[in-house]
Amino acid sequence: MVLTFLPLIATGLAIGSIYGLLAFGIVLLLKATDALSFAQFQFVTLGSYFAFTLITQHVLPFFLAVIVSGLGAFGLGVLMYYLVIKPMEGQSQFALFVATIGVAAMIKSAIGIIWGYNNSTMPLPFNQTPISFGSGVAISSVHLVILAITIVFIGAFIIFFNKTLLGTQMRAVANDLEAAQMMGINVNKVFIVSWGVAAFSAAIGGVFLSGLETVNVNLGEIGIKALPVVILGGAESISGAMVGGLLIGVIEVLVGYFFGSEFRTAIVFSLLILVLMVKPYGLFGERHSERV
Repeated sequence: MVLTFLPLIATGLAIGSIYGLLAFGIVLLLKATDALSFAQFQFVTLGSYFAFTLITQHVLPFFLAVIVSGLGAFGLGVLMYYLVIKPMEGQSQFALFVATIGVAAMIKSAIGIIWGYNNSTMPLPFNQTPISFGSGVAISSVHLVILAITIVFIGAFIIFFNKTLLGTQMRAVANDLEAAQMMGINVNKVFIVSWGVAAFSAAIGGVFLSGLETVNVNLGEIGIKALPVVILGGAESISGAMVGGLLIGVIEVLVGYFFGSEFRTAIVFSLLILVLMVKPYGLFGERHSERV
C-alpha cells in the first residue's frame, strides 16, 4: 500500500520543490523591498527558453546552461529595477504591482516574437529510466533528480541569505529599513541584489519546471501557483515557502490521482482557505506591524 503512493509522493515533492524555489523569489522581494512582482512568472518562462536555446544550439551543456540562464535573468532583473522600479520610488505598492504586470506582458510578447508559440521538450542530461521497486511500482528518475537539484539550489539560497554578509544586510533591511540605513547599510545595493536574485531563482525554477512540462510561452501561468505557496507558508517566511511548496505539490498530485486533474486547483485553494481561517498569517508567518 505504501509503495503504491511512493511514485505519487515523489512526483508531488518534485513539483512542490519547484514551487518552493519560485516562491523563494517572491518572499525575498516581499521581505527586502515590500514589493510583489508579477514579472517573476515571466522570468520563469524566459529562463526555460534561455536554457533550451543554449542546450539545443550546443552552446553549453545542460547544467552550465541552467546557471547562465539564471545569470541572464539576474541581469534582466537588475535592469528592470533601474528602468521600472527605482523611478517609481514613493509610489503605492499597487502602482508598482501594476507596473510589473506591464513588464510581464512585454516579456511574454517578446518571448512569442523571438521563439514562437510551439511547445518544445527540454533536453535533460540524466537517465530517465524509472526506478523500479517491484510489484509494478516505479518512481520517475527525472522527478527524483529534479527534486534533488532544486533542494540543492534552495539550500544554497538559504545559506546565502543567512550566512553571508550581503544576506545579513538583506535581512536587516527586511526587518527595519530605517535602522538598516542608520547602520550604514547600502539599501540601494540590497534592493538591486534582491530583484536580481528573485529573477535568478525564477529562471532556475523555470528550467526544471519545463523539464516536467514543456518549454512554452504559457509556462509562467503554471508558476503562478507559487502565490498560494507564499500565502500558505507565510508571506515573509523563506522556510515557510519551501514547506508550503512541498505540501501543495504533494496535495495537488494526490488530489489529481483520487479525484481527477480537473479538481486539483479547486481543492488546493479550498484547503488554503481553510488553513488561513485558522492561521491568517500562514503556517510560518507572524503578525507584524506595517512599515511606515
